Amino acid sequence: MTRRPDGFVFALKAPRFVTNRRDLATASDSIARFLDSGMLRLAGKLGPINWQLAPGKPFVAAEIEAFLALLPAKRDGIALRHAIEVRDASFAVPEFVQLARRHGVAIVLAGDAEYPQVADATAPFAYLRIMGTEDARKQGYTAAALTRWVTRARAIAAGETPAGISMVAPDAKPRDGCARSISLRHQRCQAPQSRGSPGAARTAAPARIAATTPHLLDAAPCEVDARYPISAGHPMPRCAHR
Repeated sequence: MTRRPDGFVFALKAPRFVTNRRDLATASDSIARFLDSGMLRLAGKLGPINWQLAPGKPFVAAEIEAFLALLPAKRDGIALRHAIEVRDASFAVPEFVQLARRHGVAIVLAGDAEYPQVADATAPFAYLRIMGTEDARKQGYTAAALTRWVTRARAIAAGETPAGISMVAPDAKPRDGCARSISLRHQRCQAPQSRGSPGAARTAAPARIAATTPHLLDAAPCEVDARYPISAGHPMPRCAHR
């Protein structure tokens, strides 16, 4: 396996069989199956888990609170960090921010995307996902655009509110311990092809600026597609820093 930089962590995206359902409150068994699929073998290299909801999935307070309550803080002695990525405008309300903060779950900040941007701090880390990449550009973004996002990420890590992002409840104070840590390097990640994996290996298009430890701002995490479980038959994903 290629050596990873010190402090490198993997941000995992939960599979759709967990999050693409009519009632998220019924996801308990699927969450457990995902968490026990081998991901815990990452141990100290395990970064935040992105629970991405389906486009158009509306905000229903009782359902979302029940789902967030299903996300464990630990599994087999390993601490877990959770982020929720919402893709419907109905989530851009203070009540959703309050629920996420109550459960210590970060709201994925969607940058340059068609989805609602909710940049409010709700956890002790931030998860930024910038999605305005262009195939014609080697890095996906112009240097100026990447610099702009790096500046924003540094401001968020310092507990500031940078220009150009949207908060739903700007006057609300995050709970204690919500100072964020962010990795600032842009990368593309490629999931491996392995025996039994459907289709060819694919490259994740969006650039990601996700969470890691505060003293390792140059150690970028890689987001891994959970369809490729970590096991003897499925090698670790390849991540090329750009």
